[in-house]
Amino acid sequence: QDLYWSSVAVGEDLMATKAAKLEVSESALCGDQLSLKLMLQEGGRSAVYRKSFVIGQELIGAVQTFSAEGLPLPIQDRKNTEARLKMTGSEQWPEDARIASARLKFDITHSYQGDLTVHLSAPDGSSFAVYKGEGGGDNVHFDKDLSSLLKGMSGGGVWSLHVKDGAVQDEGTLDAVSLELTPVRYVCQ
Repeated sequence: QDLYWSSVAVGEDLMATKAAKLEVSESALCGDQLSLKLMLQEGGRSAVYRKSFVIGQELIGAVQTFSAEGLPLPIQDRKNTEARLKMTGSEQWPEDARIASARLKFDITHSYQGDLTVHLSAPDGSSFAVYKGEGGGDNVHFDKDLSSLLKGMSGGGVWSLHVKDGAVQDEGTLDAVSLELTPVRYVCQ
């Protein structure tokens, strides 16, 4: 709804004579981020103010570690190895929880790390390149904060780590995989 003022002098405060109301669609979910844009215009000049906000009150949970089962798995030449991590069945990590912070750890025994690329796939199908081996070193110990990639995503469901050996001659094993997630939940009333 448009609000109008008479001319506003520098340093002066004015209040609109009618109230403006921001209504959020019924399809908006608790925890959704919304953006508000306020534009002030007068005589060909304008100023824009932008503000983002989240629906509901934010509650940060405790860090939880989810580990892949059935390891070690073989990493074979020119093949993909997949380890799955299931983020369900926890009171701290309900299906609607979003990620506040994330840390990925994995260990690979391999005689030539330059053959390897690793991707992390989220339950929604998003895929993130997290490691590309370089040079001829052996074995990989990976421990990295991925909060900038995953923050705000829904964390519940099955995640998977994909290790691709892109060459021949050197093989290895995926020995351990864990994903530490800190949930953020929003309470709406």
